Amino acid sequence: CHMPLAGVVGRLVGRITGIPVVYTEHNLQPRYHKATFLANKATWGMQRRVVACSEDVARSIHEHIGHHVPVQVVQNGVATERFRKDPDAGAAVRASLGVPEDARVMSTVAVFRTQKRLTTWLEVARAVLDADDRAHFFLVGDGPLRAEVEAAVDALDLRGRVHLPGLLEDVRPWLSASDVYVMSSEFEGLPVALLEAMSCELPAVTTDVGGINEVVRTGTEGTLVHRDRPLDLAPAVLELFADDGLRASRAAAARARVVEGFGMGRMMGELEAIYREVVA
Repeated sequence: CHMPLAGVVGRLVGRITGIPVVYTEHNLQPRYHKATFLANKATWGMQRRVVACSEDVARSIHEHIGHHVPVQVVQNGVATERFRKDPDAGAAVRASLGVPEDARVMSTVAVFRTQKRLTTWLEVARAVLDADDRAHFFLVGDGPLRAEVEAAVDALDLRGRVHLPGLLEDVRPWLSASDVYVMSSEFEGLPVALLEAMSCELPAVTTDVGGINEVVRTGTEGTLVHRDRPLDLAPAVLELFADDGLRASRAAAARARVVEGFGMGRMMGELEAIYREVVA
């Protein structure tokens, strides 16, 4: 089971049927609605094992729920052979949008909800554009705050520079058309979208929240900024825009980091071992 509501149902079914339950947690406990948290906590002992997607998520479980069910960290992984930079696909995206070859592109892939602080992301984009008039911005995704995002694009006079393609079945061409991946989130678990972007050779500039610092190291794969100072993302982006060599080295390091430690094979192997142990 994944996430609290499915977890509650799964635990109750497990209690009735005797089938052992393994639950995977992707978020920090204080971020859940109080009723959701209480239902999750009340049924917590009805499961055999808990998987946390990051060390930070595991700490949150221990702090807010306890240690009475074993928790094992299995960090998220992605299919690194599938998520590779494709220069031709990236060039086609740029051409379709009229984005020049020498433009610098800042991108993110997100559900449009409060957690992602996308109006702040757009404020960062405005600061970047004020300093570098070559800049373009890809904000890929959709969600309940779509109207708010579009209003912010207009209020910040970013129409024509911010591209909003909506939900996409395949984000790889858009990642391949980008130069830097930027996240302004208030909180995270361990975002798969970040791993996919890094696997496509994008250096990451992001707020230091959740398990992100288990993947991104400032000065190696990108830059982390304090959660309460998200506008500090702008100078970090501009540093990468201005230095082709630095951007290339961090792009290579980003892919290497994901290939070495955050591949799908590693994640599946660790999960399979847990399931085998639980049913043995």
